[in-house]
This record gives sequence, structure tokens and C-alpha cells, in this order.
Amino acid sequence: MKHLPFEDWLLLGESALTPSQHRALAEHLQECLQCQMLQMGLGEVEDLFRESGLHDPAPGFVERWQARAQQDRLVRQQWRYRWQVGIMLIVILNAVVGLAVFLGGQLFSVFDSWVDVVALAVYRIFALFFALGEMRGLFAVIWRILGGLVPPERWALLFLALGLGSLLWVGWLAHLIKLPRRVGS
Repeated sequence: MKHLPFEDWLLLGESALTPSQHRALAEHLQECLQCQMLQMGLGEVEDLFRESGLHDPAPGFVERWQARAQQDRLVRQQWRYRWQVGIMLIVILNAVVGLAVFLGGQLFSVFDSWVDVVALAVYRIFALFFALGEMRGLFAVIWRILGGLVPPERWALLFLALGLGSLLWVGWLAHLIKLPRRVGS
């Protein structure tokens, strides 16, 4: 005998059944001992739930649970962040090693020793920082000169004009993208 729809109907409860399903279940229960036992067991479980009632949690339980959930969330975030940083560092390290291997043979064939390579690298780094410092000083002087020559109202007008020009440029690009294109034959 097939029990599947009847077992599902028993688990759903009588309120969820249509009248025809309710009649079919009642007929089946008169014949099937297994489904009768299932119905009696479900009834006993429901009685136990009704008798036990709901108890209030211990004082401070909700606050402790929320604090624990927040702490778990932070731990997962930190773990995810560390994992992402680790992957990023591995990718960067692989790229650096790959470039070193690829360019190393060409670089070291030009120089006689490692000392020459290290000295050149240090020289280039210091030259870059020196050039950046000089450019900062140059732009500071230009800014002071132009700031004294042009009144603040004109600066505002200049930046407004630059903003409007940029807006028109973006609009022109959007229009240019939407233009129909002819395909030559």
C-alpha cells in the first residue's frame, strides 16, 4: 500500500487539507495500521509541545546572544580580509618573481656584478624622490604666483567653465556613441 501522500497529509495537519483529501485520509486511516500509528505518534508529540509551554529565556540571554553573533561576524570578516590580503600578496609576489626572472637575464647580462645593479637601483630611487620634491616646489611657486595674480572670483569662474566644458565633452561623447554607424561593403 502506498503511504506517501497520506503521510504528507498527516504531517501538514487537517486544517491544510481540502475536503476530498480529508475524506481520502480518513478512509486510508481506517485500513492502514502504519498510518494510524504515525497519526497517534504525531498527536502525542503535539500534546507534549502544548503541555510544555514556552519558557522565557534567562535574563541577559538576548544581549549575550547578540554580542556573540556580532563577535562571530567580526571574526569572519577579519578572516575573510586576511584571506584576501594573503591572496593579493601571493599574486603580487608571483608577478614580481615572474618579472625578475623574465627581465633578470637581460639586466644581469649588461652589468658585471650584483653591486652595480643594487647601486643603480638605489640611485634611481633617490633620483625619483628628488625629482618629485622639486616638482612639488615648482608647483607651489606657480600656485603662489597665480593665486596672487588672479582674484578668487575668477578662479571660481575658471573652475565653473572647466566643469561645464567637461560636462559638454561627456555629452558630446555620449551623442557620438549613439550615432548610427555605416558598415562599408
